[in-house]
Amino acid sequence: MDCQLPGMDGYETSRLIRQRETPVRDHDIPIVATTANAMPGDREKCLAAGMNDYLAKPLGLRSLEQAIENWTAGIPAAAEPVAVPPCIAPATAAATFDQEDFDERVMGNQQLARRILRGFVDDMPHQIALLAQAVRDGDAPQARLVAHSIKGAAASVSGLEIRNASWEVEQQARDGDLTAAAAALPALAESFQRARPVMEQYCG
Repeated sequence: MDCQLPGMDGYETSRLIRQRETPVRDHDIPIVATTANAMPGDREKCLAAGMNDYLAKPLGLRSLEQAIENWTAGIPAAAEPVAVPPCIAPATAAATFDQEDFDERVMGNQQLARRILRGFVDDMPHQIALLAQAVRDGDAPQARLVAHSIKGAAASVSGLEIRNASWEVEQQARDGDLTAAAAALPALAESFQRARPVMEQYCG
């Protein structure tokens, strides 16, 4: 269950699934949260909404497989506390593009990797422009949503520095501080410009 769904988010969706009076076929179906949020309290929020487990993005294949196995085998393992991913460290300590991590994420499928990465590189200027427009319009919820989307996409392609920069904007938008968000936008754009040639070279 993705926590950041448009319209009705994953928390409300999970609460409705658990309510016996709703027309759901299986109110006890296992629900595993997938979210790019990995701050203290996020896991508890998921569990309070009726979810069974919590996985922080970017999803690792082994952790996803383990969660599915745990909750479909009928003997769920105890969920371990989720630490804040190291890629939320300051951007200066992050890799521009972790190729080794990305290769592992796509299980060495180079054709798939190039297609995913090309889509990311092509779409990111548009996403950054959407984010900048939301900030200029004073639309904090939209700015938070777009920054969250950029963060998740960057994490999925192992663009750690972009992830960090978008995380900063997301937090500022969540706090309603669009002045700080506007000041952080250049760092996000610059992190993408640093990663772009490396990613394009990878795509061939």
